[in-house]
Amino acid sequence: MRYIGNKTKLVDFIFLTINENISDISLIDKFYDLFAGTGAVSNHMKTTYNIVANDILRSSFYVNKGLLQNKPNLPENIFSILNELVEEGFIYNNYSETGSDRLYFSEENGKKIDGIRNYLFSQLESNNLSEEQFDYLMYCFINAIHKVSNTTGVYGAYLKKLNGCAKNKLIIEELDIIKTDKSIFVYNKNCIDLLEEINENDIVYIDPPYNARQYNSNYHLLETIVSSVDPKIKIIKGKASVAGLPDNIENSKSSWCSKILIEKEIEKIGKCKSKYVFMSYNNEGLISIEKIGEIFGKYGKVVIKKMTHKKYKSNTNSNKSTVEEVIICRLK
Repeated sequence: MRYIGNKTKLVDFIFLTINENISDISLIDKFYDLFAGTGAVSNHMKTTYNIVANDILRSSFYVNKGLLQNKPNLPENIFSILNELVEEGFIYNNYSETGSDRLYFSEENGKKIDGIRNYLFSQLESNNLSEEQFDYLMYCFINAIHKVSNTTGVYGAYLKKLNGCAKNKLIIEELDIIKTDKSIFVYNKNCIDLLEEINENDIVYIDPPYNARQYNSNYHLLETIVSSVDPKIKIIKGKASVAGLPDNIENSKSSWCSKILIEKEIEKIGKCKSKYVFMSYNNEGLISIEKIGEIFGKYGKVVIKKMTHKKYKSNTNSNKSTVEEVIICRLK
């Protein structure tokens, strides 16, 4: 799944770093993944630890619910039904090739997204789908949308012409799930709100934003699609937002994307009850690795592990093709 900061290629590095710094894995109660994103890290950990996954984006919440929990029994022929649905609704009219000037999706896919979106919410509301079935199907839906979006991976802007993938027909497919006998909890909160629940034998892993680009604007369209309510489009200087941003976008800005506020957020994490705090970051982030180590050092021993990693292709801040990924460990 295309997503800024996706840790799919780094999960082995993260897993090994965490396990080599845990004195006794058998004593661990829960693994808290507070910026879970696409769920890659939690999915890798879920056969070893009880998982608490959290993300402030609603779309990521559904991805984690669908990916991390065991697959539910599904209604017969549900994917055949979903793939036949078409409707000229909010997404078609505002974010598709023919419905508007915003080329996020082809005309056909705009209609299919509206049809599937409205059907899933109507079936949940009428109790024809359980919450577990809805969550899993929403995960499959989001995965299908990513495959046909006319973007470079984020939804802050669209390409001027439909690219090859965006010309393909959206097909929602059943996705495989790794089974687990561990407990799985998934939240859609500000991560700071979960800190009071964390105990000393829990692992805390955070993978916060590395720059000032807000995830709520980068993924605003997915956030709209996974909501049952159509937002008003933001007016900027008397005109509707070119990107189609919702008018409430300013209400969900993250302190982790602010040079002024990020230190205070790291401090809150650093002083939590857990013996084990692990933070993924890189050497081009808003705050230096040294400063993070200084903050964490107030509350325990600091260990820093580094790995060179290929940079996300949409990052154009420098000409470098690689970045130094770092895990800062705070250990009590």
